[in-house]
Amino acid sequence: MQLLRPGFYVGQAFEIDEGMLTALKIKALCIDLDDTLMATGSCDIAEGYLRWLSNLKTQGFKMMICSNGTKARVARSAAILELEALAKAGKPSPYAFWQVFKHLGSSAQETLVIGDQLFTDILGAHLVGAPSALVTPLSPGRWHTRVIRKLEHHILKNEARSFK
Repeated sequence: MQLLRPGFYVGQAFEIDEGMLTALKIKALCIDLDDTLMATGSCDIAEGYLRWLSNLKTQGFKMMICSNGTKARVARSAAILELEALAKAGKPSPYAFWQVFKHLGSSAQETLVIGDQLFTDILGAHLVGAPSALVTPLSPGRWHTRVIRKLEHHILKNEARSFK
């Protein structure tokens, strides 16, 4: 279960601030798109996320979207967010994360992986030795995601017990 344990949990990605990143010695962010920055199926990005990303850019943090979503959807969203993006990434494959690290010019240890799923984002981060943050999903997701979320809920419930 260690491979599915996130470094920390946050309600929404924009709760991760410069102070937290600096304390963790983070220089770059590898950010999931669907249900992390925007709800699945939506084209709207909440203002809080735009401000958060803009502030972190101003502070010198490098960022890139890493999504298993379609090229068209990811490209549209990346343009709005003014971020580079890797679509159809194949997470949790380490190759996806290595591509992001190479593009950002960062190591795994200095790149925080932020996402809403244990079996793609968190597992992938562990496989490459990167720190991770699990966010509360912005929507229930598609049918296959809803099925996986039931298993994730069971794992997270048991993990919470093991922290006591």
